[in-house]
Amino acid sequence: MNHIKSFFILALALVINTSFAQEKNIKKEHKKHKKEMHQKKDEMMQKKEELKAQKEELKETKHKLKEEYKAEKRAILSEHKEVMKDMTPEQRKEYMDKHPELKEKMKALNTNMKEHKEKLKTKHVSYKNKKADAAQHSIENKKERLAYFEQRSKNTESRIADAKDRIAKQKEAGEITEEEYAKKLDRISEIEKRNEAHQAKMISKKALLEQKEKQLKQLEN
Repeated sequence: MNHIKSFFILALALVINTSFAQEKNIKKEHKKHKKEMHQKKDEMMQKKEELKAQKEELKETKHKLKEEYKAEKRAILSEHKEVMKDMTPEQRKEYMDKHPELKEKMKALNTNMKEHKEKLKTKHVSYKNKKADAAQHSIENKKERLAYFEQRSKNTESRIADAKDRIAKQKEAGEITEEEYAKKLDRISEIEKRNEAHQAKMISKKALLEQKEKQLKQLEN
């Protein structure tokens, strides 16, 4: 969701005759929220970079383990490889039984490989959990941001209604001309359209958040 531009805040303040103190508080609140959101965004970017590095490390370790296993297996089988090439599983077992030293070496290699795979599996589970946590934090941050802008949009609706009522009373009391009333109403209508467009974006963002929550559940399963 894009930040509402500063112009929107200032224009709103002018249109609805917000006092200087109110305008200052609005700007201060927006600045504070924007700073907090940027900080959280930076933290999420850092987590994503860490997860990316961890994923690459796991991928590299898996590839290295596979290549090491192949190399060690070739070295152990050595001259036996050509003889065993076309054997069935049953024939291979019989051949191994006749060569206990070879059988013992292959057993040790496979046991060692199994231990490495278990360690790799543990690391993968840790990575998956961290990825799920990062996704959860991202969703929570987006929800918080969405709630903030939804509240601002509601406040804007209230101020727009007050502004319309105010200028209508001003016109009725003869404090402003018909032309001035029309200009003020046009400016209010412009902000009203902006707010409606913003609300449409929030509906779209809500749908996207629901989709991300479904993806997170799949990741956790």
